[in-house]
Amino acid sequence: MPEPRISRYLHAKAVAQHIPINGTFELTARCNFNCPMCYVHLSAEEQQRRGRELTGDEWIDIAEQAKKAGTVFLLLTGGEPTVHPDFVQIYERLSGMGFYLSMNSNGRLLEGDILELFKRKPPERLNITLYAVDNEGYRKQCGVPAYDQVVRNIRALREVGVNVRVNLTITPANQEEMAELVAKGKELGAVIMGTTYLWPQIRVDETFVGKSFRPSPEEAGRAMAVYDSLRLSHGEYIARGKQLLAGIPQQAPTEEDCALGMPMRCHAGRATYWIDWQGNMMACAMMPKPAANVLQVGFDKAWENLRRGIAEIRLPPECAACEYRRICNPCAAKCYTETGSFHTKPDYVCRYTMSFLDAMREVIAKEQDG
Repeated sequence: MPEPRISRYLHAKAVAQHIPINGTFELTARCNFNCPMCYVHLSAEEQQRRGRELTGDEWIDIAEQAKKAGTVFLLLTGGEPTVHPDFVQIYERLSGMGFYLSMNSNGRLLEGDILELFKRKPPERLNITLYAVDNEGYRKQCGVPAYDQVVRNIRALREVGVNVRVNLTITPANQEEMAELVAKGKELGAVIMGTTYLWPQIRVDETFVGKSFRPSPEEAGRAMAVYDSLRLSHGEYIARGKQLLAGIPQQAPTEEDCALGMPMRCHAGRATYWIDWQGNMMACAMMPKPAANVLQVGFDKAWENLRRGIAEIRLPPECAACEYRRICNPCAAKCYTETGSFHTKPDYVCRYTMSFLDAMREVIAKEQDG
C-alpha cells in the first residue's frame, strides 16, 4: 500500500528541517504470545532483570515533549502494548493530544473495555498480525490457541468502524498456509500487508547477529514472490514483475559513495524515531545504536544526539553501485543486524532479493512462452 502523497511531502519537509515528525513508542517488551521469531519479546522475568519499563506518566511526559518538538504521527507498539498496566491511561491521554495515532497488536486483548475505548477514540489505523489459520496453528506459532479470539476481535473492530490492517508474517511454521492467510485477510475486509523477511533477533540476544527463526534467503525470497502472486491479480503481478526486472531508475552514485558508502537516506533518525520500553531513543526498532535515553537527557537533546549519530553512518560501498539497490533497499538496520556492522554487505538480503527476482522471472517467462 503506497504512502499517501501528503505523508511523503510532510516527511520530506521534516527531513529537510530536522523535525522528528514521526515516532514510535514501544510501551513494553512483554507479550501474551511467545513467537520464536520475535525481535523484541522478553519474558516478564527477563525484562525485570534488564530493568523496569516506563510508567504511564513517563510515557505521557515524553509524548508532551515530542509534540512540542513537532511529532505528528505516533505509533504504539510492543511487545504487546495492551499488556502494559497503564495502557488505557496512555492511550486516552495520547489520543487527546492530537497525534495521528496508530497501533500494532496481536489482537488477543482487543475486546471489552479496550474495544469500547477504540469505539470512542479509534486509532487512525490498527495493525493486527494474523499468524495462522486455526487455533492449533496459533498454538504452534505463538504458544497460545488464539485464532478464534483474534478473528472475532478483528470482526468486532471492523463493525465499530476501526480501520484495521492485517499483517502477515510468513515463517517456516505457516509458510504452507500462505494462500489461506491471504484469503482470510481479504475475507475480513482489511488491507493486507505481508512479509517473508524476518529480522535477526539481536535485541533479544546481542549474539544473534544474522540469526532468527527463519527460512533460508532463497526460500524466503521465493515465498515473497508467491505472496505477491496471491495478493495481486495475475495481470498486476506480471506488470509488477516486468517493472522490477526492468530496473528501477536511480540516481548514479557519486565517487565518494562508491569509495566510502552511501549515507543513510531513509527517514530513520532524520525525521522518524523509536523509543524503546526503557526510554532509549533509537533511529528504528532494529538499530540499538546510536541511542540516547530520553529520561536522562530530555527529548530534544536525545533527538539531536540521534540525528548527529545517524549522519555519520555509511552503508556498504558495494551497495552504492548495485543495480538492484532500489529493490532490496539496503539499510543500516539490515546491515547491522545481519553482519554486526553498518559497513558490511548483508549477504542474506542480497540472496533474498535475487531469489525473489528469479521467481518472478520464471513466472514471466512461462507467461511469454504460453
